[in-house]
Parts: sequence; C-alpha cells; structure tokens
Amino acid sequence: MAKIFLITATAFISLVSCSRQVKFPCMDYTTGISRELPDWECHQIFAFCRDPLTGKSFLEVTAFPKKKYPGIVLPWLECDWVKFASFHVIARVSGARDSVSFCLSIWDGNAPYTIDNRFEKKFTVRRQWADCVVNMTEGLVAPNGRSIDKKDIRQVVFFTSHRADPVVFDVSSIALR
Repeated sequence: MAKIFLITATAFISLVSCSRQVKFPCMDYTTGISRELPDWECHQIFAFCRDPLTGKSFLEVTAFPKKKYPGIVLPWLECDWVKFASFHVIARVSGARDSVSFCLSIWDGNAPYTIDNRFEKKFTVRRQWADCVVNMTEGLVAPNGRSIDKKDIRQVVFFTSHRADPVVFDVSSIALR
C-alpha cells in the first residue's frame, strides 16, 4: 500500500511541477514502456521498434513532409524551463538516407510566432545515434536578439525542412536535464 501511495504521490508532483501541467521532463522510448506519442504536423507513421543487438526500444517515425515544416510538436514540454540547463533529443536517421537536417524551435509566446521571435538550432542527424543538445545556461536568444523567457515556454517543435518522401528517423529520448 505504501509503495502505491509513493508512486501516486511522485506522479502527482511531476504533473504539477510547472506553471502548466507537464508529464515528466523526459520522454524515454528505450524501455518500450512509454507509449505516448508526440503530435506530428503532417502525414506520418509511428512504430515502436526494438534493436536486436541492444534490446532497447526506440520510436521510429516515417514522415511524408509535403507540407510546410513537418515536425514533432512536444506539448508536454510547455512549462517553466528555468531549473533545466539543457534540452536533448537523441535521434538517428534510418531508411534510405545517410543524413537529414533537423531544426529545434522554442517559443515563449511573448512575441508573434515568427522565425525572428523563436530560438532555433539546426542539427544534422546521421545513421548513428546522436545527442542533439541545446545548452541553455547562456540563455535562449531569438534571431532578433530577444531573449526567450524560460519561465513560460509555449511551443517546442523538432522539424525537418527536407522535402523528399519519405523521411525516416528514430528517437530514443527527448529530455530536459
């Protein structure tokens, strides 16, 4: 009974730890337990796969990016980021491509949602697992020089500008640390 209460209390604390509800600071697909899928703007196929060599699971996303800026929207990260020093997406490209360019976009809602008012960082994801990291200790600065308010992050998107069909990539985790 005490074990159930502890698990319930821990889950409740993690749900109310930010200004808006956030489930937890890490979406980890390596255990295969986490079945909640991020939203995708365009056509997609999600699959949970298991690596036969390591036994670890990962989220495989096949995207058909014919629309503008197809990407994963991460609503569970819309909260206060002040206590975190970095943002991580561990990903790799799979399928027929050797690499794909991705961009991480972070917006605080304090200005119109334009490229000049969002923090963005580009990554090239290759066939081997890579930790795409945004170091936030120096702050998040939009192209117009405005600092993004980490106390109230409103939108986080991980998208590709690649326009050929399909783009297949794998994600093992998405995390604030």
